[in-house]
Amino acid sequence: MTTLLFLLVGFAAGLAVAYGILEAQGAKSDAPLPAPSPDATEAIAPVAEAGVEALSAKLHRLSVPLEAFGDATAHPRELSDRSEFVEAVALLADVDVPLETVTQYALGANWTMSCAALAALAQRADGHQASKDVLAFFGRLRPWAMHYALEYLSSLKQRPLP
Repeated sequence: MTTLLFLLVGFAAGLAVAYGILEAQGAKSDAPLPAPSPDATEAIAPVAEAGVEALSAKLHRLSVPLEAFGDATAHPRELSDRSEFVEAVALLADVDVPLETVTQYALGANWTMSCAALAALAQRADGHQASKDVLAFFGRLRPWAMHYALEYLSSLKQRPLP
């Protein structure tokens, strides 16, 4: 019982200190923010003006509806029929996207992008170079991604041993 009392008192003291720090910082927050340096503005401006969307932003935009759809699918192949999936595969199969980036998506936590990246690896001329990484990570893939990993591995000219 005394341990619980000490914990509660310690928690209350920590909360009071944190509140005091936040309040002290709040008094300083009324000061205007410094203007960005001209170099920083010039570096950002061309990208914003051109309307270029980064690969990660495009893939994130595509993954939101794909994940919602994918959660309701009965078979991994159903993802292949979705326009978002086809677009994600095309983005990742592009030769301008480094193989390392595609491999990171293939082995990443976002299972829909993992599926798309594995499908893209099967289409890429350099995709065979990721086979050892995919094999080493295979047991940790989500079930739908395993399907695409098996399709990828079976697409290789020199298939790995089971």
